[in-house]
Amino acid sequence: MLNDAVNSSANSALPMPFGRWLKRLRAQHDLTQEALAEVAFCSVQTIRFFESGKRRPSLEMAEKLAEVLKLPVDQRPIFIRQARTALNIAALSAAPAEDETSASDSAFQPSPHVAPASIPVPPPAPTAPVARLPLPTTVLVGRQPEAMQLHQLLLDAECRLVTLVGPGGIGKTRLALHMAHMMESHFADGAYFVPLVSLSNALELPSALAGAMNATLAGDSSSRAQIDTLLSGKSLLLVLDNFEHLLALDGDAVTALVEHILQRIPGIHLLITSRERLRLNGEHIMELGGLAVPKTEKGNTEQKNEVAASEAVMLFLQRARQFSPSFALTPANRDAIVRLCNLLGGMPLGIELAAAWIRTLTVEEIADEISRSLDFLTLADRSAPIRHRSLRAAFEYSWKLLSPEEQQAVARLSTFRGGFRREAAQAVAGATLTHLAALIDKSLVQAAAEVAEPDGALRYEIHELLRQYLRNKLIEMDNVDALMHRYAEYFTSLAEQTDAYHYADLSPVRFKQLRSEQGNLRAVLEWSLTSKHAPHLGVRLVGALGRFWYMGDAWAEGREWLRTALAIADEATPPQVLAKALTALGEMEHAMAEYAAAQRCFEEALAIWRIHQDQANISWTLFQMGVLSSTIGDYPTSEAQLNESLAIYRQINEPWFVATVLMQLASIVILFDDLPRAIYLLDEAIPLLRDQKRTNSMGVALNLQGWVQMQTSDYPAAIQHFEEAFAIGQSHANYQLMGWSLRNLGIVHLMMHKYAEAGDYLRSCLRLYQQINFKSGIIIAFEVLAAVDAELGEWETAVRWLGVVEE
Repeated sequence: MLNDAVNSSANSALPMPFGRWLKRLRAQHDLTQEALAEVAFCSVQTIRFFESGKRRPSLEMAEKLAEVLKLPVDQRPIFIRQARTALNIAALSAAPAEDETSASDSAFQPSPHVAPASIPVPPPAPTAPVARLPLPTTVLVGRQPEAMQLHQLLLDAECRLVTLVGPGGIGKTRLALHMAHMMESHFADGAYFVPLVSLSNALELPSALAGAMNATLAGDSSSRAQIDTLLSGKSLLLVLDNFEHLLALDGDAVTALVEHILQRIPGIHLLITSRERLRLNGEHIMELGGLAVPKTEKGNTEQKNEVAASEAVMLFLQRARQFSPSFALTPANRDAIVRLCNLLGGMPLGIELAAAWIRTLTVEEIADEISRSLDFLTLADRSAPIRHRSLRAAFEYSWKLLSPEEQQAVARLSTFRGGFRREAAQAVAGATLTHLAALIDKSLVQAAAEVAEPDGALRYEIHELLRQYLRNKLIEMDNVDALMHRYAEYFTSLAEQTDAYHYADLSPVRFKQLRSEQGNLRAVLEWSLTSKHAPHLGVRLVGALGRFWYMGDAWAEGREWLRTALAIADEATPPQVLAKALTALGEMEHAMAEYAAAQRCFEEALAIWRIHQDQANISWTLFQMGVLSSTIGDYPTSEAQLNESLAIYRQINEPWFVATVLMQLASIVILFDDLPRAIYLLDEAIPLLRDQKRTNSMGVALNLQGWVQMQTSDYPAAIQHFEEAFAIGQSHANYQLMGWSLRNLGIVHLMMHKYAEAGDYLRSCLRLYQQINFKSGIIIAFEVLAAVDAELGEWETAVRWLGVVEE
């Protein structure tokens, strides 16, 4: 009896309780309970129960713990026996408390030479047991959602083939190995990891399976017969790693063997990692992307906790500490780490390669080097596969798996910045739907579902680091200049087609589609204007983007591009193209309170439009000039310009433009308290806007209506219209309309003597105007805030507001 033996041998050497032994070994390896749980593929609570003696591990778990903790082979039988023995109260009472650290602890260390008197020990096994799965060398960071999804798939009896696809360096093998350890106990015969990268043809697959399973093959049998002999009657999970290697060598033959397993051996489940899907019936695809990266803007300390919890940041910190144990996330390096993780797109291999430089460079310097050169990311780690010792090597491996036609297609697609649509891929790069499908299958192009187009169409993207690599390949193999001209022509035409919608039946979908092409539009502007490859295209493009920039509150960016384009325009530039750009620049200058510059632009543009008798553009420029004259207080000139514009729009039958000019005229007569005329003008404008379904314009009309009601002391109606206008602006991300509505809400509450509410609205207005750098709006907000503080008797604050206005 075990208890009797313990009681009769109180003075003999007692074996250390399993929980204490486990804790001691964990401490020797400098592992936290969380880290041990990760590599042992169990929960942290389970480790806590083991160490506290509340739970015994299974035989399989005890063996795994012995392997993970690198226990000497001759001590493992004792370790496992202790793990599997019921709690012995006498032994526990004879052992020191867990917080004691006296020299007597050494009496409880199991010895390979002296067996504990209380427990008979069988002779040690002659050799260590063969491990089914390789042990991971590092703790898996993140991937909880992916692991949960894979767990559900692998438990589904109807789902026997799961392919984990993704580009090189994205972490497929690491996640698959994690899942194998996690799922091993769910299969009667366990799980096996089968690396395929060293195989030279499909016929070697049975041999690879046998090697992983420590089994022998019948050499004179066919591949299918060998597989049947190895796997028939078993219930197990096979992880086949780097399957794209065999697909490239002998795709039909190797997929036939996989199909044979699925059809003939029902107890086998397959988890395959590959850069390319197998395209078999019953295959479940799971695409693996980069780790989650923080989107925090520089200097935004409010999101510092989100940075620390980001998967990409956690991986960088973990790997950096391998090289520099004292390295930590600090306020000083936080922004640089965020930048680095975003540059790498959360790619685990890139993050690990970057972290290896932490002993030599600061994080800022590492990020700078990454932005300059892909070849910076190399690692002299002999344990890493050659294809994973640098990002270039990983990309080269994928490149060599492509056909020449696929290589040309994907290299040309590297021209796009920030993704592309299917029609753009065809028009610019000559990439057909067949090409896109093949490149998606091989994990070089992704369908970016989270950035789906407003019209429901798919958008495609290439990882930024891969795009840089492919760009170099493009330079080596293609006529880049001709390709860039097609690229510039395509997006210039797209902008010109969309521009027409800004003035007539504007669809928010059109505007959002153009916004999603910001990366490509900027790339064309840089190529055509900054590098001066095709200035004529650049001037056309800025003119077409003028209204888009204005409506999107991108005034500063638009003004810089417009100024750049007009500075290099020459006599060969068509006059109408020049006038279009001048009109657009006038709008930007006006928005940014550069009134004299705006006036010059409008006058030059109007002169050109009059020469060419372009009635629509004459009227539009007159309208802009009327708005500008109103802004600077020259109301007689403003009314004259607006009335001339209105007459032309009535003549050419443009209902929306008629309504727009009517609203502008109403805004002027309101200033002079001519409320009856304002009502007359708005009564004509609002039905036109409703017929045209112009929501943003309705927001303007509602603000004007509310203002008239406020002047007649109908405050509830005014507030209702201002709030409705604000909601319209918010739903369309129209910050200018939102700011105007907030300002009006502040003024109406000021008139109602509700000063606290007025101040809240006006401060919200001010913050929004500062965000979009709307100077004239900022000035008005300061002035009204000064009035609010004056009513409250806060004279010093009111004077300070007015002082800011004077500056």
